Amino acid sequence: MIKQLQILLLLLICYSSGFSQNFSQELIVKAVNVKNQEIVDNRLISVSLLNVKDSTFVQQLRWTERSNVSLKGIRDGKYILFYQAEGFIPRYEDIMVRNGQVAEELHVINFIPKQISLGEVVVKGARTNIAVKGDTTDYNALGYVTQVNDNVEALLKKLPGIDISRDGKITVQGKTVNKVLVDGKEFFGNDPKAAIKNLPADAIAKVQVIDDKTDRTKNTGIDDGQREKVINLSLKNDKKNGWFGNIAAQPGTGSRYLAQANLNKFNERSQLSVISLSNNINETGFSLEDLNNFTNGSTYSFFGSGNGTLNFSVSNSGRVNVNNAFSGLDGGLVKSHNGGINFSAQYGKRKQLKFNISVMGLLSSNDITQKTEINDIPNNLLTSQLNQGSNSNDLYRINLNFDYTIDTLTSFRFKPFFTNGQKRSNSVLLSTTTREDLSFVNNIRQFLEQASTSPSVGGQIGINKKLRYGQGSINFFTYGSYSDNKLNYTNDLLINAVSASNPTGGNVQQQTSQGNNGGFFTSTLSYIKPLSKKRKVNLTLSQIVDFRKETASQYTLDYNPLNGNYEIYNANFSGNITSTNYRYTTTAGINKVSDEVTLNANLAVARLGLRGEIQNSVSEGVDREIWAFVPNISGLFRPKKGTSLYIALKADVQMPSAADLQPILNNSNPLYIRSGNPSLQASRSLNANFNYNTFNSATNTLLTINGLYTQYWRGFSTSSSVDTNGIARTFPINVTGNYLVSGGINLGLSPKINGLKINAGVSSNYSHTVNLINDQINDLSRISGSIIMGINYDNKYYQLGVRLAPTFNNAKNSYTKLADQRYLSFDNSLNVSLNISKNFRLFSEVAQNLYRGQPGGSDITYYLWNAGLEQYLLHKRNLTIGLNAYDLLGQNAAVTRFITSTGQIQNTQTNTLSRYIYLKVIYKISKVGK
Repeated sequence: MIKQLQILLLLLICYSSGFSQNFSQELIVKAVNVKNQEIVDNRLISVSLLNVKDSTFVQQLRWTERSNVSLKGIRDGKYILFYQAEGFIPRYEDIMVRNGQVAEELHVINFIPKQISLGEVVVKGARTNIAVKGDTTDYNALGYVTQVNDNVEALLKKLPGIDISRDGKITVQGKTVNKVLVDGKEFFGNDPKAAIKNLPADAIAKVQVIDDKTDRTKNTGIDDGQREKVINLSLKNDKKNGWFGNIAAQPGTGSRYLAQANLNKFNERSQLSVISLSNNINETGFSLEDLNNFTNGSTYSFFGSGNGTLNFSVSNSGRVNVNNAFSGLDGGLVKSHNGGINFSAQYGKRKQLKFNISVMGLLSSNDITQKTEINDIPNNLLTSQLNQGSNSNDLYRINLNFDYTIDTLTSFRFKPFFTNGQKRSNSVLLSTTTREDLSFVNNIRQFLEQASTSPSVGGQIGINKKLRYGQGSINFFTYGSYSDNKLNYTNDLLINAVSASNPTGGNVQQQTSQGNNGGFFTSTLSYIKPLSKKRKVNLTLSQIVDFRKETASQYTLDYNPLNGNYEIYNANFSGNITSTNYRYTTTAGINKVSDEVTLNANLAVARLGLRGEIQNSVSEGVDREIWAFVPNISGLFRPKKGTSLYIALKADVQMPSAADLQPILNNSNPLYIRSGNPSLQASRSLNANFNYNTFNSATNTLLTINGLYTQYWRGFSTSSSVDTNGIARTFPINVTGNYLVSGGINLGLSPKINGLKINAGVSSNYSHTVNLINDQINDLSRISGSIIMGINYDNKYYQLGVRLAPTFNNAKNSYTKLADQRYLSFDNSLNVSLNISKNFRLFSEVAQNLYRGQPGGSDITYYLWNAGLEQYLLHKRNLTIGLNAYDLLGQNAAVTRFITSTGQIQNTQTNTLSRYIYLKVIYKISKVGK
């Protein structure tokens, strides 16, 4: 298949290139500053060739000498030359190419400095496709071909240096994008999926990728060099005043349906957006942000599994699954109904008050069937499981943002939020475990009924006060939240376990109530004092207070067969712990900020404490306090335009959580009995990372290189043991020897063939973890590597997209070599779209999923093929009618595979959406302009 794709792509390229004359010519360009008549250094000027009809990008021109610009392979016709230089108003002029030659060879360009006022100066809209300005990369959205009903996600996939995986994760220059703004304003709480999936591509004029400062840096004034990738979508001018959006309906065979409405009302001072979605085709909007709000930002530890593994996944529509804690939203056949309102406005003569509110609700349910094969090689066990159940999950979320500039020296920010979640689930688990020789170990049947609520409230406050006469600033920033999570479940568990030496059996019938409530806040008070205004060097002093208080409880009653009630108290599965974690960090540092260099060196001392009381069969207290030296140093270097290098080194220390300390058994997973460890100590770490990126405007090439190394001392791990009945008991421990190394290279190319874009990336991770298996040390070394190659070719008549993504995994264990594993997985796709005429489009999408190197040779291959035909109607083509087919081959499968930290290989297959045909009707609303 790969060879066929390569041949197809080569034919398309040759087809496009066949229209171009093979000639090379140089233009002599003289650039003059109209203010002083001095010659502008051409090395500071970028020159682009644009189509005269729509200003789309044709070629980035290259300087061959100080005053010569090289033109290569340009077909005859009329074009626009676009000149751009820092500090000057962009200029353009028309040129004509005839018989492979340009009429004039000498071009004199009069550059107007931006600071000169000439009354009214009108510069018409010719723009290059890519421009790098300091920390911002601008993409001209008009230079990329999109279809009538494409959303912003489809546009982003075409931009060099931006990759969107099939699970919906946006990656730019090796970093994940967690925030998308619209005209600089928050959009549904910064949820990236809300913006890219609901806004139409034809509403966007410019896409900006920004190396933005973190919220802590913005609010404290202390620039630690840390940057996060943010995408800002700039609307077209006509979309900034009026209504636009769409209404869609998709009835299908097998009672499948989707109904969706997105409406946006924008003007100069406000934005109003309404989104709604109702469907039974596995589309919903539960995101990682929701889970973080539920758990005070501790999603991973809160939903950590009993066997010490972490299985994290994000589905195509952004649903998050952490160790199957929300499997009802990430598998099976899902029905969901959600909606939201987002409103942003600016008030005051100087727009000094900025306000945003978003309200979202999600009602979701599913029916799920999961088949799991667990190969526990270290313990010579094979387990087959069948889990069937139904789940419901409701979520409500409110986010607000107040940003008020009190005066020229003082600003105030307040961002509160509130969430509430309710979940119910009923499941039946059938499990059988044997040894390699097929001798019987255990047979388990479990009925599990669960109900949980998860309300949470919190927010952040920031106050910035600049001192008069440039004497520095005083800044205060705090954020925190409180949540009260409750879970009640009934566990009807029958275990038949037989061994030669110890035949046993057991029947467990319990009702358990779990509670986890707590609050935390983090506050920073900082003072910034300029030491040298000329050299831009500052003294930074700060005091940080972190405080967290949690109460975790579990109360279990056994079933009384005499009267049919749950009333017998079980001390082994009951108890509670109250813990208080605090951290005081004092920091003094030197900071230098300029256009070329940002340097930070901070000396920090932290005092950490953990106090708690554990109550179960016996009561005991926990009282620990340590001092830690946690310095950090970072540097951000910009040696030339479009190039930056970030380097950072940071030490840290982390206390265990209340859940890690609680010595109370939990048997909700019958194969893994989990408990905490009151003897757990704090973990120390050292983190080093770098990120290099450069953009060459002459060749339209974007290159990024990143690397990370993290070393842990007394890191958190697990000790597990398996008894003769195949039941594992596990608890957390401290180990030394855990470390992680990762790195990657990403390359974005826009060759001179108009419409062709190539993205290529290579990444690798190596981790070494230590754990105990049956009281013996197991050194687990795991290496994984992936290659992502994406090729897109777009023109007026057809579009082609190819994505190849093979991943290699290799794991080695010291406990037993039999547990060593090596396998390959592939996630490839091909997209083809053909514009039969102006109002007809035919498209086809094929996704290929392969697993190679499965235990016992059980390799997996399946294809997901979708196709459709669309017709555009009405004068403005704002009505679309289409006939679409989903999973034409009937092979869609939800298959996952991962290796646990204890050497187990787990393969899971979940029921999912299968073949159906549907009619699609979309009506685009557009009432914009004056």
